[in-house]
Amino acid sequence: WKPAVSFSFDTPSDMEHFRVVEGEWEIRDGALCAVGGDRNRAVLLAPWDGGSVRIEFDATNFSSRGLIGDITVLIGATPDKNFFGSGYTITTGSYWNSCTTAYRLGTAIANTSWSPVESGRKNHLVVEYDRGHIRYEMNGEILLEAWDPSPLALTGDRWIGIRTWATLMVVDNVSISKRAE
Repeated sequence: WKPAVSFSFDTPSDMEHFRVVEGEWEIRDGALCAVGGDRNRAVLLAPWDGGSVRIEFDATNFSSRGLIGDITVLIGATPDKNFFGSGYTITTGSYWNSCTTAYRLGTAIANTSWSPVESGRKNHLVVEYDRGHIRYEMNGEILLEAWDPSPLALTGDRWIGIRTWATLMVVDNVSISKRAE
């Protein structure tokens, strides 16, 4: 993998480079934070050219009312309210921390009834997308793998992003790499 872009969230004004599609996001204390929204909290971080990509970041979710929302990676998302169903969506902690799922255009292509998200625990996440192969890792452990036999040929205004559901999430050390050809 060859590094393409990284974000350390040291400057609050860097928010102007991202696209918030739902919820409230801000940069505080050197991290990107999902701070508001009763439902989706989604931010698009970098354009995606449709090629192989590796996304790495640290995320900490904090439960609200005893419930905790997901840690989700969006690949090929559109910058509108259809961001979840417009490309690949890979998530753990879904349905109040009960499953891990990979979606293609909003339809599940792989799922497990397991999620290791714990409130207040910092996690290191890695998602790789390579010609239809999706791998989702958390803290060095593979959570889910999926294979799309007909990989999406997405064009237009497509993005890589991060999402959670009605949960305070703190994100840091984002690194996006492309396949070294």
